[in-house]
Amino acid sequence: MSNQIWTATGIQMIYPEVPEWQDVSDHVLIELIENYQDEPSCATSAILELSLRQPEVAKNLAHWLILENDADKWLKSAALDVITYLLH
Repeated sequence: MSNQIWTATGIQMIYPEVPEWQDVSDHVLIELIENYQDEPSCATSAILELSLRQPEVAKNLAHWLILENDADKWLKSAALDVITYLLH
């Protein structure tokens, strides 16, 4: 585990390098998802990581993302994967 305290902005600024996602707080993962327009690829990774930690929160955000007109097809695909995975 690293000593780095990650913020959503900090993660977006270093992209395409990414942190060790397990070192990123749930709060920051949610912020990355909710602000997906800033960096959709970060949001995609964040929703997948969040689904492992807080399945219900991830499922709710995934449903929201699927309905978002501005979410790209890759992010919507990840959201659908989260919902499908959590149904099993």
